[in-house]
Amino acid sequence: MVTAHVGGNTPRRGFGLLGLFLTLALIEAGLGLAGELWSSVVQREREEDLRFRLTAYHRAIQAYRATYKRGPSTLGELLSNPRGIKFLQRLYLDPMAQGAGPRAFLPVPGRDGRILSVKSGSGQIARNGSVYSEWKVDAHGILLDGIAGAAGTLTREVAR
Repeated sequence: MVTAHVGGNTPRRGFGLLGLFLTLALIEAGLGLAGELWSSVVQREREEDLRFRLTAYHRAIQAYRATYKRGPSTLGELLSNPRGIKFLQRLYLDPMAQGAGPRAFLPVPGRDGRILSVKSGSGQIARNGSVYSEWKVDAHGILLDGIAGAAGTLTREVAR
C-alpha cells in the first residue's frame, strides 16, 4: 500500500531550522556586544594604569630633583642612587605598549640632558581620540591627556 504524504512534517522541519539559525544569530550578536563592552572596560583600565604610572614617575622625578637638585640621568637612578633612596618601588612598564617592542616608558630629557619626565611609546589612539604618546604630566602635577594640550586638562592629580 502506497500512502500519499501531503503536508506532513516537511514544513515543520524548515521552520525548526530557521528557528535554529535565528537563535544562533541572536547569540552571536549578543556575544559581539559583550566582547565590545569587555574590550572597552579593558581599555579603560589600561588608561587608568597609564595615568597612575605617569603620575608616579612624575612624583618620583620631582622628589629626586628636590633631593639632588637635578634630574636623574637614567630611570634606574629612581631605584638605586648614591644615597640609597628609593623614589619608586619599581620601574613600571607601559601598559599601552604591546607586542615584542619595548614596554618601558620613554624618558623625556630636559635642557640639561637629564630626565625631566616620561611618556608612553604607544602610538595607539585613546578613547578620547588622543594618542597615548602625547599624554604627559606637567610641572604642576596635572595630567594632560593629549586632547587638551596646553590649553586645558581632563585630570588633575593632587600633589601629596
